[in-house]
Amino acid sequence: MFYNKTYNFVILILITFFSCKKDSNVGNSPSNEFEDFVQETIILDDGGNVIETTIDISHFASSQDCQECHAQQYEEWHKSMHAHSFDDPIFFNMWTHEKPLTSKNYCTQCHAPAAFVSNYNLDQVLTLNDISLLPDPIKDGVSCQFCHNAVNTSRGVETLDNFAAVAEYYLSVDKNVMFGSIQNPEVNNFHESYYSEIYSNSGICLPCHDQSIKGMNIETTFREWDDVFGMGGLESCQSCHMPIKADGTHDHSFVGVDYHDLTQDLNTITTTEEYSKIMELMESSAALEFYNISTDIVSNNSLNIPIKVTSFTGHKFPSGTTFSREAWIELKVVDAGGNMIYSSGVVDNFENLDYDDEKLLSFTSWLIDSQGNITNNISEVDTYIDNTLNTMGIRLHDYNIFIDDNAQGPLIVYARLRFRPFKPSVLAESNPSLVNNIPIYDISSISQSINILNQ
Repeated sequence: MFYNKTYNFVILILITFFSCKKDSNVGNSPSNEFEDFVQETIILDDGGNVIETTIDISHFASSQDCQECHAQQYEEWHKSMHAHSFDDPIFFNMWTHEKPLTSKNYCTQCHAPAAFVSNYNLDQVLTLNDISLLPDPIKDGVSCQFCHNAVNTSRGVETLDNFAAVAEYYLSVDKNVMFGSIQNPEVNNFHESYYSEIYSNSGICLPCHDQSIKGMNIETTFREWDDVFGMGGLESCQSCHMPIKADGTHDHSFVGVDYHDLTQDLNTITTTEEYSKIMELMESSAALEFYNISTDIVSNNSLNIPIKVTSFTGHKFPSGTTFSREAWIELKVVDAGGNMIYSSGVVDNFENLDYDDEKLLSFTSWLIDSQGNITNNISEVDTYIDNTLNTMGIRLHDYNIFIDDNAQGPLIVYARLRFRPFKPSVLAESNPSLVNNIPIYDISSISQSINILNQ
């Protein structure tokens, strides 16, 4: 037998290749295909503490070491959220708040995985500046070597009431051996290179992108994808978030909805290549249209504006930490005299949406604590409200607006599907200085002219 489990919280770093299973919550069985590789073991207790590991932080190289041969991939990674998973100020402040309420490895199992698997003591990290004193493989967040030492997919994270770390990683921790998606890698003088099919498999994104909390599917991006695409094996996570470039290599920006550095002012952010990549991804994620809308209305009657939102994403819209994200419809009705007849969802970057607006169409979620109040802290969640759009889903929504005889025709109806990675209320709680830098992505825009007929 290759391994034992202690309280069901055992993580093995196995230098073997395994077969993938559809259910992300079912463990993988080891094979004998690579018996010559060393097997390393990490054992956790039921509190998520590492009680045994044969991995030391010195086993990991700095990602900067990869720059000489992989300059483009390094630059892309360096400006990604993977590279800043640990030193991002938003994460750091939230981690600081959650540390006393969770096990010490709960957040770092994904945000500082090299520290987690090597049982590196992070107790001395009290401020963001303290991170600069850590070894490079920890500062690197989800580093080049950590990903390219994976030899099998993991399972999702099932977070219980004690918020213990339970992440399982299957790695070959060796600076001189790298695995990837190139079937016939070139021989080089820096490391051995091996092809592995798992690098074209969405399961390589586990365990960090699939977390159920107290039995609730609160951050389960992989599961959302797997329920629709998993059996067919059609589109992988990599096809959207690591697209193949003109030179045949995968983009290592890991483009998503988060910009890697919100300490930059908004004018700077919107001029960067990273922003352009996010914008391109967002524009392909969903579409907005009017359906069965009348182009005429009689004054002193209600105007019905039917909206249809269609998602093209391989997971929910939005996904991930949906309680901090929001998408919504901005609707404006203007008459020929330039008078605003009606509006909903009209905000600046730093303004909160009016969720008391009964006509507002939004896509987000809310964490609810045991007192029935909205909370932004995972450790306090008791239940949650999910108002996201399902994978490849459609949402229909009608606006009924009374048009009096003072309105000058024709009316123009403007609608935009907008998205921002953080609700201002969330950042105001953890990082108030960054609220003005939240970008808003306009995914889809439509308009329609409506004639006003006399009674």
